[in-house]
Amino acid sequence: MTVSVHPAAAAPPSLAGSDYRFGPYLLMPAQRCLLNAGGAVRLSKRAFDLLTALVERAGSVVSHGNLIARAWPTTVVEEVNLRVHISALRGVLRAGGASQRYIDNVPGQGYCFVAPVAVLEAPPVAAGETAALLGRDCEIARLAADVPRLRFISLVGTGGIGKTALAQAVGARLAAQGEFRVCHIDFGALGDGGAALGVLARAAGLAPMAERDVVAALALGWSNRPLLVVLDSCEYQIQEAAALADALLAHVPGVALLATSREPLLAHGESIVRPPPLALPPRWPGMGAADVQGYPAVALFERSARARQKDFVLRDADAAALAALCQRLDGLPLAIALAAELIESFGIDELLDKRHDRFCMLVADVAPRPARHRTLWASLEWTFQRLPLREQIVLRRMSVFRLSFSIADATAAIRCTRLAPADILDILMALVAKSLVNVEPGEGGTRYRLLTTTRTFMFEKLCAAGEQGLGMAGVDGAMEAYAAAAQAPVHAR
Repeated sequence: MTVSVHPAAAAPPSLAGSDYRFGPYLLMPAQRCLLNAGGAVRLSKRAFDLLTALVERAGSVVSHGNLIARAWPTTVVEEVNLRVHISALRGVLRAGGASQRYIDNVPGQGYCFVAPVAVLEAPPVAAGETAALLGRDCEIARLAADVPRLRFISLVGTGGIGKTALAQAVGARLAAQGEFRVCHIDFGALGDGGAALGVLARAAGLAPMAERDVVAALALGWSNRPLLVVLDSCEYQIQEAAALADALLAHVPGVALLATSREPLLAHGESIVRPPPLALPPRWPGMGAADVQGYPAVALFERSARARQKDFVLRDADAAALAALCQRLDGLPLAIALAAELIESFGIDELLDKRHDRFCMLVADVAPRPARHRTLWASLEWTFQRLPLREQIVLRRMSVFRLSFSIADATAAIRCTRLAPADILDILMALVAKSLVNVEPGEGGTRYRLLTTTRTFMFEKLCAAGEQGLGMAGVDGAMEAYAAAAQAPVHAR
């Protein structure tokens, strides 16, 4: 990556395909991404366009008219709109940039970006990578930089958050840059843990050999490029995946691992990264299509809808409903894509209707998608059935909370003769680790929340178990039955 640094007093060239660094920020215009110390900064579409226009001409005054034309190319607006967005942009930059000044107002002329800017030559991107993963460019760039340095990263999150697609994109970028040869092992498709070594041996071009000899052969060196092993869907064989990771890191020089799982592997040297949901648009009265189309969640819905209905166009009248729908689906890429694939049967308002809360569980008729990704229902069912019974009970009991809740709330709702408050806390922490409960730090203390899709699924489980409306007695009875079946005290896994 080549770097040229210029003072703010001189106007830098506008380099197509370039990225820009200033203060703690990295601006990536092609990917529509702003990073602050590795984390993504959320900006509206117009705020991002304004920032890019100013940074591209740092040190020079950009007129009001040019800025308005950049952010509102097809709309006539007053300068007050520009002032409001510039003010909001300044606030965002101040929040992450300490006391550094970034944007100055030049009375009667326009605005000027006054901080020093470094122009960076953007790294190569694998063909189709950006188009395939809307809103993930920041994560791809950060992971591609971190994988060679950390050697072992696990992408941990709930089903449907896009872990597999993100890992594949990172592998594709590192391969395109010539840094790694990539091997992909899908534990969700393997019959047993030992088969992973066979996949690894074939990818390495090794002669047929006993599985126990594969790691030893790799340790001798087999390629002029280091090996990146993508361990996908590790939750299906968590212990086998962890053992393979330990063996590779201990014995194969230069190997790097990128795992995806709904829970950490707890292997040596593992760094945990939890991919965020897609950025969601806020809602306000009178919002139109242009106000929401810069957000990845909306862009994914539009792209998926057009795959089903080629003439689909987001109307201004549907913008608020689509923003609400994406929020209800918690920004989960799989849930949003499944919703959009139903556009031929339901309008956006109908999808938003609470009577169709289960639409995201319907089967998506998309052949290339793995069976576990054709419906969120199947994904959640698989996870639920593999939980210890007491975790099943606590999880479905927490589905009564539509919003976030505290540990005291959970203790009150799940209280029963066989579960002390300390037990509930242990179980809650286990469910957090398995990406089934989200943690939401707040001023009043830590709170917890079930994603809407998870809560909908678990509430149906609650009703099916006959616990709805039975109060604490229903949970007591379920725990008594469990203890009797186990014939032993209940312990957290």
